[in-house]
Order: sequence, then C-alpha cells, then structure tokens
Amino acid sequence: MKLPQHLLFVLALVAGLALSLAAQTLEKIPETNFTREVELDADGRQQFKAFDVKCEPCRGRGTWDCRGCYKRELPNCSECDGTQKAPCRDCAGTGKLLDPLVELPCPYCSGSSWYDCALCAGGGEIIENRPNGESTRKPCGACKQVGRYPCIVCEGARKLPSIPVKKKAPVDAKLKDLRAVREELVAVQAQLEAFEPAGRAAKSAKELSKLLSKPSRTLPPLKDMQDLLETVEKGLVKAGSGYANFEERQDHQFRVFRDRSIYLVRHSIRVLDLCIARAEFNENVGSKK
Repeated sequence: MKLPQHLLFVLALVAGLALSLAAQTLEKIPETNFTREVELDADGRQQFKAFDVKCEPCRGRGTWDCRGCYKRELPNCSECDGTQKAPCRDCAGTGKLLDPLVELPCPYCSGSSWYDCALCAGGGEIIENRPNGESTRKPCGACKQVGRYPCIVCEGARKLPSIPVKKKAPVDAKLKDLRAVREELVAVQAQLEAFEPAGRAAKSAKELSKLLSKPSRTLPPLKDMQDLLETVEKGLVKAGSGYANFEERQDHQFRVFRDRSIYLVRHSIRVLDLCIARAEFNENVGSKK
C-alpha cells in the first residue's frame, strides 16, 4: 500500500527526532567499600575516630568549576546561575568530605541539587532533525525550558543523612536493631537488582511503589525518590510521547532511579556493617567484665 506523501513526511520526521535525542546509557553503580577508623576508649570499647578529611576534588575550597554546564552552553545553568562556579558535589560545599557514617552526597542528584530533564537532557531545548537535512530548535515542553528539576529528595541540601535505626543514628543504635534493619535492606537490595521496567510507566511505577512500600519507612529517601521520578516521567509524557523512542526513555528513567536506589541501599548496608562490627566488639568486651 502506498502511503500518502504527508504521512511519509510525518514518519520521517519522527524517525529524525528519535535520532536527534542523546543516547541513553546507565552509569556504573559506585562502590561502597569505605571504612572508618576506630580507637579504644578507657573501658576498652571501640569508638569511631573523629572524621575530618579535606575534600581533595575541590582542594578544600568548597567550590569548583560547575559540572552542570561543563563543556556545554547553558547560560541559565541552575547549578551555578551562569557563574560557572558551583558548590563541590563531593563535599556539598563544605570543603571537607562527608562522614559516610553520618551523611552522603545525594545519589539522586549526584550532589548537584537538580536532576536533568529526561527529554532535553538539561539543555532546555530540543533539536529536531528534518528529512531535508535541516535542524531546528524548540523550547522543551517537558521542563518548560528550565532543563532540570529541583531535587526534592535532598531538598537542595546536596546530601542525605545516614540511615536511621529506630529513630537513632546508626552509631547509637542497639545491636539487635542494627541486625534487623540490615536483614531488611539486604532483601530490598536483591529486589531492586531484579527490578525491570514493565514497558508501561504506570505499571512500572505501581510495581516499584509496592516493592518499596515498607523499605520507604526504614529508608525515607526511597519514598521521596519516587516523587521525583514521577515528576520527571510526567514531564516526559507531556512533551515526549510523540517521539519514536518515547517508551525507551521512560524505561531508562526507571533504571536510573533503580540504580541510584541500589547505591543508597548498599551504602546503608555498609554503614550498618561497620556499626555492627563495632557493637559486636563492644558487646564482647562487656561480657568479659
């Protein structure tokens, strides 16, 4: 069947738009094998040493060349307001590395305080490649030309507090409570690692919400993460449903948030492991007295 000329043009335009969108790749999940030094107190019990480490990435200054607009023309960059200087993502602008037992750079915004639009990848504009070889730019309707969304997980603080254990800091929690939370998170990690988008955003969101219903009470950022993901997906649906790779972009966002949640859970398990080892040592010391 011969297609009408106008329909051929539309199909070619959609294909061209799909090619103009940046390739979707997943970043490698960072390692969580950090350690914390301990020392013995007067009673022979272990205490974590004070953590005071200069941030080498920014050389202790707290600021560095903005990564949000690095090698990109973004005069309205929301990370540096166009100054090309921004708070260091590694130390959240403090000049000292964050104590991993206490806090960590927000995994969802990578310490930047924002999350890139899923359609324009932060540029605020969409490049449309037309069949005649010409390209045009138009404002991104997903993010209203802003390019990014504020990170509601860390609320702009660029960092998250460590996992609470019965409303206590993990270093102050009881051994039995540390073990119970660890057991729960190990199960959550396995479920997240097995999670794959269902091909329809609504179904994927429902499955993810069900998976994280209880863990979100244990690790609150897991709930806020879902709210940010919903915001990103809504923008994509609003302005990106006409693109040929629309569903792939939806699935990609679920995988990005899944992987960043896996990192958060792994980091939390590592914190618990260090606190458990210390608590077990101290319990053994107490039993000998």
